[in-house]
Amino acid sequence: MKELGGYFELELNQGEPYHKNALALNSARNCFKYILKAKQPPKVYIPAYCCDSLIESLQAENIDYAFYHINEQFELLDLPQLKPNEKLLYINYFALKSEYVRNLHSQYGEALIVDNTQAFFEMPIQGVDTFYSPRKFFGVADGGYLYTDRLLEQDLEQDHSASRFTQLLGRYENTASEFYNHYQTSENALINQPIKWMSKLTQGILKSLDYNKIALTRQRNFWALEAFLGEKNQFKGICLTDFVPMVYPYLTDDLKLRSRLIENKIYIAKYWMDAIERVNEQEKHMIENVVYLPIDQRIKFNGLNKIKKVVQNEAI
Repeated sequence: MKELGGYFELELNQGEPYHKNALALNSARNCFKYILKAKQPPKVYIPAYCCDSLIESLQAENIDYAFYHINEQFELLDLPQLKPNEKLLYINYFALKSEYVRNLHSQYGEALIVDNTQAFFEMPIQGVDTFYSPRKFFGVADGGYLYTDRLLEQDLEQDHSASRFTQLLGRYENTASEFYNHYQTSENALINQPIKWMSKLTQGILKSLDYNKIALTRQRNFWALEAFLGEKNQFKGICLTDFVPMVYPYLTDDLKLRSRLIENKIYIAKYWMDAIERVNEQEKHMIENVVYLPIDQRIKFNGLNKIKKVVQNEAI
């Protein structure tokens, strides 16, 4: 029976999710695990330049896998020859590689799996298993979207997220550093979770967002940093295409830049240190020297100007 009256719950706009035709699950890693359970490929080729969560899912499902390597443009050095029912997973790195995804699809067809965890706004190719991670783009603690043509024949429980939102609420009123430990705890809580439906709380937040405004802000910020820093950026994988970026990749030999950014309270992620032992020298160089500058929807022009000055080592 629906409760009436009493104290108020969190109030959110009643809109639609961006990926309204996808399966809404409790994490991106479980989206991948869902594909593996449903399709049971004998082997999956994955990039060495990836996080361990992909490997953990493959191992959990006892599915064989092999690594491939990529170049500075995030493109495969060699195209594996797949046997029947084998799959190749490709990450759309930082939303920069959507055109290359289409090229891979022309080569591999429905044997391709697209990891769009860094490319939330890119729509899937028809018939290609594709998954997304909303928490890399928005203020939610969990959730994943999956497009697939094969459903599991099992009942799934619905996830509950309230206990994972401490760092989100805390940062809203205080600082990120004060609640970073809570953030790590929330992230670790997603490991080894069973596949569930996305929680009502996460769904509600994702239905309340202004996606057009968010997309335009991210694009504006990205191209502003490209105008500021493009000439000195050694990364040459940026093309004038219509995409909604996750971050601005800046390749540099300035090894003090990371610490300088953090000292000025500009927080940047380092992708992917857990891959350092399996990558080649080129990929290792990318891990160590590409700095991923924030361009998300919270950043205004003053923030972009601060980022530019810190990167160029100017007085703020």
